[in-house]
This record gives sequence, structure tokens and C-alpha cells, in this order.
Amino acid sequence: MASNSVLGNSRSLDELIQLQLLESLCLPILQYATCAVKLSSSQSAELNSCWNNVYRRIFNFRKFDSVRACICGLGRLDFHHLRTSLTLIFIKKGFYSSNNVVRCMSKLFSVSVEFRRLCTNVDMYPHSIDVTPIHVLRCSVYRNFTMI
Repeated sequence: MASNSVLGNSRSLDELIQLQLLESLCLPILQYATCAVKLSSSQSAELNSCWNNVYRRIFNFRKFDSVRACICGLGRLDFHHLRTSLTLIFIKKGFYSSNNVVRCMSKLFSVSVEFRRLCTNVDMYPHSIDVTPIHVLRCSVYRNFTMI
């Protein structure tokens, strides 16, 4: 609904400005708490599809056209990789939180199979996340997206 509202009121604007508006107004709605909640693969795929539809509407792709090359060419990430980046940063920041519960939960999650899989998918070592700079985490996620 939020993207329909933005797109309905911004038809006369350049496509990149429409995308910027949607990234700043609508994407946070899709991303809200996704790094703190375990999503099933179908839930994650549905959110990714919603975000891909934004690109389809802005750039006039047909329903079944892939927008991956468009997203990559614009230097952006799909929803799966955005979520991966947010999750890694969330856990990294959790290690240094002043809240004991958050710090403990981050450490517990960092030894989980899911976290190791997440790190392995973007060629990161799970035990080095706490000392890896945030920009390196983001670059690793982006590199993984462009290589697939």
C-alpha cells in the first residue's frame, strides 16, 4: 500500500528519484524487525518478491521478467541480501551493546547453525564478525549478490 501511494503521486518524477523515495519510505516498512525475526524461506521469498515488484513497476518490467540485473546495475541489493547485511550488522552491534540481554542473545545466535550458514553464504568467517568493520560486511554481501 505504501509503495502504491508513493508511485501514484510520483509518476512525473525520474525513475531513480522514485526508487530513492521508495527506498527511504517503503523499504523500512518491509525490513522492520526482519533481522531480529526468523523468517521461513517462503516468507523471505514473498518479501523479496514484493521488493522486486517495486523495480518492475518503476522500470516497466513485465511480471515474470527478472529484475536482478537491473538491481545489480544500479548498485543495489535484493531483499535477501539487504536482510543478510542488516542481520550481520545487527549481530555485530549486539556484541558491543550495553544491554546484557542483547549482548548475550547476539553471542548465542553467533554460535548457531543459521548464523554460520549466513556467514558462509557471504564468504565471512563467523568467529570474526565482531572485529570485522561494517563496511567490509556490506562489501562482502554486495560481492556475493553480484557473483550469483
